[in-house]
Amino acid sequence: MTCGTVGGNATENWTLIRLLPVLIGTKIPTDDDVRYLLMELKDIVELCFAPCITEHAVGYLSTKIAAHKRLYKDLFPQSNLKPKHHYVEHYPQLIREFGPLTNMWTMRFEAKHSYFKRVVHESHCFKNILRTMAEKHQLLVAYHLSSHTYFTDEICIPDADVVDINLLSSEYQQAVNSVVPDACEASMLSYAVINGTRYSSDMIVVTGFLSGLPEFSQIVDVMLLSGKIFLLVNGLTSWYCEHIRGFFVESTGNLSLTEPLHLHDYYPLSSYKYLDRICVILKHFVYIPW
Repeated sequence: MTCGTVGGNATENWTLIRLLPVLIGTKIPTDDDVRYLLMELKDIVELCFAPCITEHAVGYLSTKIAAHKRLYKDLFPQSNLKPKHHYVEHYPQLIREFGPLTNMWTMRFEAKHSYFKRVVHESHCFKNILRTMAEKHQLLVAYHLSSHTYFTDEICIPDADVVDINLLSSEYQQAVNSVVPDACEASMLSYAVINGTRYSSDMIVVTGFLSGLPEFSQIVDVMLLSGKIFLLVNGLTSWYCEHIRGFFVESTGNLSLTEPLHLHDYYPLSSYKYLDRICVILKHFVYIPW
């Protein structure tokens, strides 16, 4: 690793820039220009990875990219801009032409390529390495195709005992009756995997929006009612913190029931502790209608 660079792959660096404000936020003053440069980069990354984005947000992304480049040159006049600084300028136009960039990214190809790199590294033999990689890959594919669990269902849930609704707490019963009034029994699940996304207790989801900001709720339980999966969530009050580019949240104690498909954003988030408070950092830009 050369001086001035950060190692790691794309996913690791994505996670680093997202959580960096929480990791070092207490050590860096708010008016530090380099910190502001990194936070601007964090905003650009969130917009680029948005699964749903508006024209206004695309214009905002263009402004962010231009401002980030100017600030970079002001802070580091001796450093030359890299080709990637130019490539990112084309992202807004690419989004306008083809839609969200995550629909055409090469992350899955990178994951496939990592298998071949691992084969080369572990074989310790470079005699006809192309044949070695082809044969090992064919054996891997044959193994996966012979497995009964390789192709998973759209919805995967564990086995769970059925519980009578009347045995649940009054808060649970009230939340269930407001959405599924004819339900007599429920299965309390430890988790549910829907289209590859795992939902479990203590995770935080975006359930709506208020005054241009996302509304958060914390998953208390995952329930199976009348053949449908529901999330029992605890409402959270939130306010935005510019320093960490995230949201502080507090529990309201109000339980409600919602289906995962009705969430405003599908991706469940983890909570972090910052200055003795619970905070949430978005994975990507969340579209908020006005």
